[in-house]
Amino acid sequence: MQIFNDKKQRVGILKGFKDRKIVKTLNSGDRELSFKYPSDGEKVDQLKEEYYIRTKDDEYVIRKKKTGVQFNEYTAQLNVEELEGAVFPYGFESKEQTIRACLEFAFEGTGWKVGVCQITKKRTINKDEETNAWDVLQDCLSTYRVECKIRSLEKTIDIYEQIGADRGRYFIEGLNLKKLTVTSDTYDFYTRLIPLGKDGIGIEWLGKPYLENYQYSSKIKTYVWSDERYTNTTSLIEDGIAKLEEMSKPY
Repeated sequence: MQIFNDKKQRVGILKGFKDRKIVKTLNSGDRELSFKYPSDGEKVDQLKEEYYIRTKDDEYVIRKKKTGVQFNEYTAQLNVEELEGAVFPYGFESKEQTIRACLEFAFEGTGWKVGVCQITKKRTINKDEETNAWDVLQDCLSTYRVECKIRSLEKTIDIYEQIGADRGRYFIEGLNLKKLTVTSDTYDFYTRLIPLGKDGIGIEWLGKPYLENYQYSSKIKTYVWSDERYTNTTSLIEDGIAKLEEMSKPY
């Protein structure tokens, strides 16, 4: 791993670290790097908060240091500083645009760009309060119901319908697993959804004001979903179907 100071000047190559771990958060695309380094190591003075660590794939900002007798522990976050610094002090609005068009507008002047993206559906992003490009990205991932891969060295965001999948397998290193428990619940379980958009627009023109999904149970449990960002009934139906697909089976 390479070390860069807060002026982006390379100050050394880090060797002798251990327990390196990279954790990715699927719903945001964010990643966190953690590792241990000897407290008397040659490069310990270069491992400062707000300095940068660069791997072969990504660049991280050191956010936390915990000193120890033999080893110091470091935690670093994926470097998205340009996106966090692109502030919209009076809010942000993108009406019925594709996610590519929305993000290209939000990323303007940051040096970041949208890479792979085959999502064509149009949605509305409307944030009334102060925000930044990173938060707009997170709002887009939720609103468009997509996932992303962040390539921090290329400053590129790739957008996919879905990256991860539950394949029923677990890979665990250094642990003799004796028992695995999985918890599921139906606290937010519904089989019928009434979607409402801006000014109360609904889907009555389909013949009924609700959507149904009985994939798990024939029980009729109704949920009213209201979101003022929807002015287009087609978008309301598409996202309502996707939302009910998740809600109509145990979590």
